[in-house]
Amino acid sequence: MEPQQDKIQLLVSLYSQGKFQRVLDQTKKLQQQFPNSAALYNIRGATYAGLRQFDAAVESYRYAIRLKPNYPDAYNNLGEAQRNTGNLDSAIESYSYAIRLKPDYAEAYNNLGIAQRNTGNLDSAIENHSYATNLRPDYAEAYNNLGCSQQQKGNLGAAMDSYRQAIKLKPDYAEAYNNLGTAWNYNGNLEVALESYRYAIKLKPDYAEAYKNVGVSQQQSGD
Repeated sequence: MEPQQDKIQLLVSLYSQGKFQRVLDQTKKLQQQFPNSAALYNIRGATYAGLRQFDAAVESYRYAIRLKPNYPDAYNNLGEAQRNTGNLDSAIESYSYAIRLKPDYAEAYNNLGIAQRNTGNLDSAIENHSYATNLRPDYAEAYNNLGCSQQQKGNLGAAMDSYRQAIKLKPDYAEAYNNLGTAWNYNGNLEVALESYRYAIKLKPDYAEAYKNVGVSQQQSGD
């Protein structure tokens, strides 16, 4: 038995506001009334992940799956928590199982691609990011990740096209501007790279990696 939808929505709203401790407190209260709610364990796992307590998140997602074995969202979330603990092989298994349960699961394809890129399997990563964009043509994050995998494989032209598409879909996408800047840097165009990094900082003033990249490009240009 699951809680009423309005109670689930309240937890989701608190989570989206970053009020993780309140979500945990409310979830634990509801679990006294609904001890076999897979949705509550999934939310609890996401909250632990938000607090960067990934081992606790893994435990919660596994409990959600025990209660509801055909739960693609819990498998995808389990994969994210496993990836954040460095357990890439298990993460790949979890994402793959989520996709088996839900073949049009664009987010799981994108996440699978990230894990594969982290293991060095760039061809599979590119394939899965591309599949995610085919399923969801407006999926800016998948285009950005596709660009990262293409760039790591050495295909700068394709990577830059992917970053530009991500920016077209999401004009305030600081990470995509930063990645585009890195591609320009590798291409030897330091001036345009600096423009991209600085625009990323304008969008996200606390973006430490972009500041670092500005410094690297300035050093390379002799400034």
